[in-house]
Amino acid sequence: MALKCPFCDSAVAETSDTFREEYINFYGNRDRGLLFYENEKETDYDLKLKKLLCPGCERTSYNIEGIQGEYQNISLPVHPISNAKMLPEYIPGVLRSDYEEAYSILSLSPKASATLSRRCLQGMIRDFFEISKSSLNDEINSIEDLVSSDQKSVLHSLRKIGNVGAHLEKDVNLIIDVTSEDAEKLLLVLEYFFNEWYISKHNTELLFSDIQNIDKGIQEQRKI
Repeated sequence: MALKCPFCDSAVAETSDTFREEYINFYGNRDRGLLFYENEKETDYDLKLKKLLCPGCERTSYNIEGIQGEYQNISLPVHPISNAKMLPEYIPGVLRSDYEEAYSILSLSPKASATLSRRCLQGMIRDFFEISKSSLNDEINSIEDLVSSDQKSVLHSLRKIGNVGAHLEKDVNLIIDVTSEDAEKLLLVLEYFFNEWYISKHNTELLFSDIQNIDKGIQEQRKI
């Protein structure tokens, strides 16, 4: 089974040298290998600590998962604190910060995470397209000729989901929930647009510059 390192994004083969699980309850802890040797069951414990050592970058990540009862819905990254990707520094710092913060509170407050994703999206549109309108709705509509219809649709969907956390409903007693799974999908959309608008553009500029420099070098040699 292939796992993925959250630090360098490399695939890691699951072996005893790269992946281990430890079971925890109030009375102690037990390595997975000893769990069944001692004739114990997974459900004798409350939490599971997953440890992944990446042979590529040689860093270790830790995640905690609940097993039973009041703990069963727990799934928290311990180190790194979130599953946010390491974005390149040529992406504006405020956008990277909003994205990373939205990921860090994903499990604790999905609604707040969705609101931060909305804010991050608005910052991306203002920075990349160099526009600023009175609302995100107007800003998305103003770039409709620069994005596909599918992209425009998902931009509006992210905006509206983020609005759930940003604005109260007219009926204050009406509670609309945003799950952590919902909020994480918004972050995947942000990653898509980071790649489309920033990373692909940057890589294309580097490639074109390399080709032009190669051509320049060849032409200079022909003059000799």
